[in-house]
Amino acid sequence: MQKFVSEKENNPLTQEEMLHLIECGDIVELLSEENMKGFNDLIKYELIVVKDDKIYLSELGKEAKLNGVKNTVARQRVKILAANIPSRIPLRISKLYLIISLLSLLLALLFLIFNIVESTI
Repeated sequence: MQKFVSEKENNPLTQEEMLHLIECGDIVELLSEENMKGFNDLIKYELIVVKDDKIYLSELGKEAKLNGVKNTVARQRVKILAANIPSRIPLRISKLYLIISLLSLLLALLFLIFNIVESTI
């Protein structure tokens, strides 16, 4: 019996098991060294929240329990990567291009009006 308990302690919990334990309020097993990576991933991908020194499932965590942690984490990874990809043209440069384009359009209109007025005289 003693060997069985020690073997169980060495095996890290799956993230699904962690979510179940958090939902039940039994977090003692989560705080072992073997489970810290999975626990940190749950926090990183916003599946759990810590409020007032207590751990709760977030709405995303509840969804992960229903749809599977791997699918939810994969969607969160894509979201995080997409948020970190900078746009090709920084905002200041795009504003500059807009101003230059509008000025060019204004000059073209003035040139067109000038040619029309000159040809009628």
